[in-house]
Amino acid sequence: MARMRHLSRAPIREAVLDVRIAEENPIDAGHLLSALESQEGFPEVRELTADSVPTQLPTESEAAGNPSSGKVIGARGFSRDRDWVIDFRTNGVTFSRRSPYPSWEEYSEKARPLVAQFLDVARPRRVVRLALRYINHFRLSYRDPKDYFGTLPSLPDSLGLRVDSLLSTITAHDLECELSAHVTHFLLDDLAPDRIGFLLDIDVFSDNQFGPQTDQFWGTFEELRKFKNRIFFELITERNAVLHE
Repeated sequence: MARMRHLSRAPIREAVLDVRIAEENPIDAGHLLSALESQEGFPEVRELTADSVPTQLPTESEAAGNPSSGKVIGARGFSRDRDWVIDFRTNGVTFSRRSPYPSWEEYSEKARPLVAQFLDVARPRRVVRLALRYINHFRLSYRDPKDYFGTLPSLPDSLGLRVDSLLSTITAHDLECELSAHVTHFLLDDLAPDRIGFLLDIDVFSDNQFGPQTDQFWGTFEELRKFKNRIFFELITERNAVLHE
């Protein structure tokens, strides 16, 4: 594990904030499109269909929740530099920031009015899922990945084998704080022979029920961020953390 602190060069490739609502009342996708077109800062807005390319790596649960292919389910907006992406969907709102990641304070403050506007348009009875997802992309000198990550699936050293591919996903639940996490390790083959690429994908979420007012659930996002940070620093080594200060 590494000591928890601010990393000025954090390896975040994409950060995703998601609010999922109960689909109890029909929502007109056209209204979502109009609402997003009225937002400043997102000059490019297009219809969002179920088979659109996702803004982030999909999880099994997200794929299972997709409506039928080709159906218009809302709208997607892009900032001018395309670093910010916002989805208004009939089942929720997703706000994504691509690298470089600013800070949680800037990211969450930008998300708050967008989430509030979506809820004002959609008028759901209940919010059923809150999630934060951070996809970290490490570019590391080629050594054993265990130099950089504390716990990884491995083969016995006695076999004398080099690991060329690795994909591992764990889903876990914290009984005390009632939060859950999908944690995925993925070894990439995207760098020079003397370096390795590695994804650490941490998706933390709450499936508790909330009212549709943002003041009822924004504190949960703060708890999710702390939960994500705790997982991140427990999984990387101090050698790894120092590289991103």
